[in-house]
Amino acid sequence: MARINDLVIKHHSIYLEEERREVVFRNNVIGRKLPKEIGYDNSQKAEYLKVYEDLDVGKINQDQSIKILTSIMEGYYGIKYPLTSD
Repeated sequence: MARINDLVIKHHSIYLEEERREVVFRNNVIGRKLPKEIGYDNSQKAEYLKVYEDLDVGKINQDQSIKILTSIMEGYYGIKYPLTSD
């Protein structure tokens, strides 16, 4: 848990964008879902951590990290992110 907290603090602008997107998901999903931090299963948590680790070592860039994080949220919320043209 401490590892992800350190990475989120280091890459705070990515986390802020992620949080903005989560608000969109939560306002567009039918039914009630727990916030992703609580509701992600172990596989999603591992994938989430990997995104921040890959970003930290330069394996992926900020745009790629946002795209992957959005994809994880799409899987969790069960809907496509409505504010992209993808």
